[in-house]
Amino acid sequence: MRLLLDSHALFWTLSDDRRLSTRARSAILDDANDVYYSAASLYELVFKAARGRLPQAALVLPESIAAAGFAELGIASGHLIHAARLDWQHGDPWDRILLAQATLEDMTLVSADVVFDAVSAARFW
Repeated sequence: MRLLLDSHALFWTLSDDRRLSTRARSAILDDANDVYYSAASLYELVFKAARGRLPQAALVLPESIAAAGFAELGIASGHLIHAARLDWQHGDPWDRILLAQATLEDMTLVSADVVFDAVSAARFW
């Protein structure tokens, strides 16, 4: 399975947070799965940490991600166009980008956020 981690799933995985579901943790740690994070999630988490909305540990996410061996999924123009055209009344641009990336790249989105259920059956938690 190809997994794309939502921002909170990425942060909770790297910080060993108990809010990460057992099912999600098992899938992320399973060597049979390919685990990706979006450049959008990295931006969101470091931005929030720099403004005091997340622990300062989030500022060293690039190093933590590299150590974990997760692959980066860059943001392509096709992802952005798809995100902008989504027929979805959800205004969070980061969620829209993640959904577009997961859809276009045939990935399963690992997220606790049920807002994705309205437009995708590919949410895993």
